Amino acid sequence: MRDTTAGAAVRVRRREEGDLGAYVRVLAAVRDRDGHPVDWPAVPSAGCSSRRAPGAAAALYERLRWTLPATVEQEWGPDRRVAVRAYAAPRPGA
Repeated sequence: MRDTTAGAAVRVRRREEGDLGAYVRVLAAVRDRDGHPVDWPAVPSAGCSSRRAPGAAAALYERLRWTLPATVEQEWGPDRRVAVRAYAAPRPGA
């Protein structure tokens, strides 16, 4: 996929297993800046495999006893709609 942002060409490619360390570092930097995700795993790379990421995220939420109150459809661009699973954290002390 190619895009142009402020006159600079941007190339986006599929993540590869060798990218995992840098990927986790970027996620950690985002978490430090924005506070998301709130619950940081002890081994952040464990669920970040490019082959397992979507299922691993759902498994993590479910293991932490989050509930799935809704799956909603979002528009991610022209002619592209995706199903997004909306999880809710358990109440504190529950």
